Amino acid sequence: SKSSAVSNHDVYIAGEVVGVATQMINVVSNYQLLSYPFSCDIGINQMSFTNSASASATPVLSDKLYVWTGTNFVSYGLKFPDRQWHNLKNWNGAPVSDVLKAGQGFWYFAKTNFTWTETNRYLSSF
Repeated sequence: SKSSAVSNHDVYIAGEVVGVATQMINVVSNYQLLSYPFSCDIGINQMSFTNSASASATPVLSDKLYVWTGTNFVSYGLKFPDRQWHNLKNWNGAPVSDVLKAGQGFWYFAKTNFTWTETNRYLSSF
């Protein structure tokens, strides 16, 4: 709900744990709403976007992630040459260690089309 709404609404997502070895997601240039494709928390810099996404030495030319915190968006850019996500407000700082919760969505801005391929990190636990 937007901040001027009279009340908030909770949304619950339920289902089975994803039991496949790999997930492939087509990412298109421009904005799209995505989430990590497996049933677990994940560090932003642990996702494999860094393998195919556009990284740049300047924020304006990099792919970006926008994560809603409940009060505002935190913006990240994929920096070159380390190919790690950096907070856009602290571009020259260290790569972030922020974590996405299981099922948490985020806006992704891609400079070009690519396929995001993730490997299931918990499959061997079944």
